[in-house]
Amino acid sequence: MFAKLAWVATLIAVYLALFGAGARTWWVCAVGGAVGLLALALRVFGQRRTGLLRMYVFGTARVVDAPPPPESGLVGRCELELMVFAAGIDGVTVRVRDPAVPVSKWPEVGATLPVEVRAMSPRRTRVLWDQVLTHAMAEYDPYSGQSSSSDP
Repeated sequence: MFAKLAWVATLIAVYLALFGAGARTWWVCAVGGAVGLLALALRVFGQRRTGLLRMYVFGTARVVDAPPPPESGLVGRCELELMVFAAGIDGVTVRVRDPAVPVSKWPEVGATLPVEVRAMSPRRTRVLWDQVLTHAMAEYDPYSGQSSSSDP
């Protein structure tokens, strides 16, 4: 909205400045300059405001509720209930719908997931699935070279 107002104010400022110069009425030029400063202020304020609304922060989310994984396929649709923790967001519960969750990384209740959250709106939460370990990788013990779920 501010971008459109800034463009309209810029056009009005240019028109008034040129009209005032052509008619040799300098007060009209001054009004055009004032409107030009208003247009500049609208443009700066509009960019700062939209920049704050679109700023994302990284955090973690604890899985409160998750459906069971699909029986077949590599990915599945998942609707998660997450408790989000990030800078300025402390334990907000959100519902996230993801159309393509890898079955090998399917979350379990109580798991902690890396997320990206819009700073001003925790409802805009996205799980960073590329940073989540698969179940096989989470069970692997790098010191023994074996899976931690196997019997000795």
